Amino acid sequence: MVEGDADVVIANIVYDAPGNDVVYNDSEYVVLSNTGTGTADVGGWWLVDIADHRITIPSGYAIAPGGTLRVYTGPGDSTTDRYFAGRGQAIWNNSGGDTATLLDDSGETVDTYSYSS
Repeated sequence: MVEGDADVVIANIVYDAPGNDVVYNDSEYVVLSNTGTGTADVGGWWLVDIADHRITIPSGYAIAPGGTLRVYTGPGDSTTDRYFAGRGQAIWNNSGGDTATLLDDSGETVDTYSYSS
């Protein structure tokens, strides 16, 4: 759910974290940014790559205006601005690039972000 004029975008993907891409508290991640003026409740939203790997953001996560949420692939200690999905394998392609799609809780595309590596 988006309140007011929230506008959530995929600001960046750190697809090749130092060392192993799924080290505890330091794995690859996607940065979601709210560039609007309202708060965005992103619980139930999900990210998917071109190979259809999916990370769902659990309920309770919101991004304040001007704020960010880092969505990590691997395990770690989640906070209000860092969610760790706990996956054991990296999903963002380190060779050749990838495309991330952010979908809201009703399955509507919110934003996409492509990169080449």
